[in-house]
Amino acid sequence: MATLAMERLERSELGLTAKLEQFLLTRPETPFLAVDLDIVASKYRELLYHFPTTSLHYAVKANPAREIVSLLAAMGASFDVASRYEIAMCLALGIEPHRLSFGNTIKKSTDIAYAFSRGVLRYAFDSEAELHKLATEAPESTVMCRLQTTGENAG
Repeated sequence: MATLAMERLERSELGLTAKLEQFLLTRPETPFLAVDLDIVASKYRELLYHFPTTSLHYAVKANPAREIVSLLAAMGASFDVASRYEIAMCLALGIEPHRLSFGNTIKKSTDIAYAFSRGVLRYAFDSEAELHKLATEAPESTVMCRLQTTGENAG
C-alpha cells in the first residue's frame, strides 16, 4: 500500500495528472507525446493573471498540435508563427490574421507576401536585409526588431 502511495506521489511530482495516468494505462505505442489540455488551459490562465495587460503569443512551432492551438485560440491567445504551414493552419482554425505575428526572422520574400496577402500585419526582423524585404512585401505593417546584446551593464 505504501508503494502505491509513493508511486502516485512520484507521478504527481512529474506532473502526471489522473487523466494522463489513465492514458498511460492503455499502454500506447511509442513514441508518443501526451499533453493534458486542462494543464495547458490552466497555465495560460496563470500567465493572464500575472500579465493582465499583455497580449500573449503562443509559439506555434513549440507544439503545433491543432488541439492546443484551438484551445488557446478559444481562450483569446495570439500566436507567433514561423512558417507558411503555421499561418495556414491558424487561419484554417478560424484564428483572425490580426492575432498572428510572423516571428521567424529569416523569411523568404514569397512567404512574407503570402502572409501579408492573408492579412498578417505583424513581423519580426533582426537584420537590415530582412527589414527591406518587409518594406517591399508587407508595406505599412508593424515590425519588431530583435536585438542581440551581451547583457553587460544590465541591472
